[in-house]
This record gives sequence, structure tokens and C-alpha cells, in this order.
Amino acid sequence: NSLNAPIVGIVPSIGDGGYFMVASDGGVFAFGNAKFAGSCPGIGGCDGSAVAVMPDATGNGYWVVTSTGHVYAFGDAGYFGSPGLQSSPMTSAVATPDGNGYWILEGNGQVFAYGDASVLGSPPPIFNGLNPANAIFATSDGGGYWVADAQGHVFAFGDAPNDGDMAGTHLNGAIIAASGN
Repeated sequence: NSLNAPIVGIVPSIGDGGYFMVASDGGVFAFGNAKFAGSCPGIGGCDGSAVAVMPDATGNGYWVVTSTGHVYAFGDAGYFGSPGLQSSPMTSAVATPDGNGYWILEGNGQVFAYGDASVLGSPPPIFNGLNPANAIFATSDGGGYWVADAQGHVFAFGDAPNDGDMAGTHLNGAIIAASGN
């Protein structure tokens, strides 16, 4: 394994005994109990820059999501669909807790749902484009999710509680990532 592009994401493996890292070229790196099942360079490349890697519920597969809205399934991860090219790049993605679906976030705030994931809402249009939406993470039961934008706004949907955000606080830089479990 060699690193040929910057790392753009990291997620825990199933059981929290390891983790996956993904590089912008779609290269996937597995550590601890995470099981490597392939990556974009190994299949001749993926369309667009990778923005996320998501392990499936079995721990024997994962998805790589790219900025152009493509989803690549590796190992035993099922393919449930993808948005394809949209008006702005995809920025983040998260799997449902049971691994039978996933949400993909577009930079303008649009949330796409596949498999057993449900669209529960998207940030209001006033924020779309002004503060790119760049992170989505799910509640532990999969009944909700949060979307965060670059200015610190956090939008709660479904059963995700609205516990506050950094909106209205002077930030020295953009929020670039968020996570939860």
C-alpha cells in the first residue's frame, strides 16, 4: 500500500476495533480489525474525488462515495443507488446503522437516501450555496441525521435532537467535518 493522494476521510470499523481511511483518489486503507476489500485504484479508478468511505454492517465491505455522486461497493456491501452528477459536488455520506442503506450529502444541502435510508429533510435553501453543507451523520437508531455546514450551522432531522450549533459564533475557519455515533 502506498499513499498517492491526500487522506479525506476516516471512519471506525464495525466493533470499533479499527478504522478505514480513504484518500481523494479512492484508495482505502484498513487498520486494526478493519478488513480491506478493494479500492478505486485497484479497479482502474473512480469517477470524481472520494469524499467518504462507509463500512457496511457485516464488517466485510464498504462503500466509497465520490464528489461526482458515484457510489462504489466493495466486499459484501450492497449497491443501493447513487445520485450521479448534480449541481454541486457531494461532500459527505453515512451508512444506516443496519448497513442496508446510506445517505449522501450534496454541497448545496440536498440529502439523497438509498436502501433503507429515508430522506427526513434538508437544510433550508437560504443556507444552500452560501455555507456549503459538508457533513452528515446519523443517529444510532438510524431514525434521524444531522447536517452541518461550513459556518457551524447544524440542522437536525428525524429523531436527531437539536442540541445547538456554532451559528452566530465567530469562527477562525470553516467547519470541515463532523461525526457521531
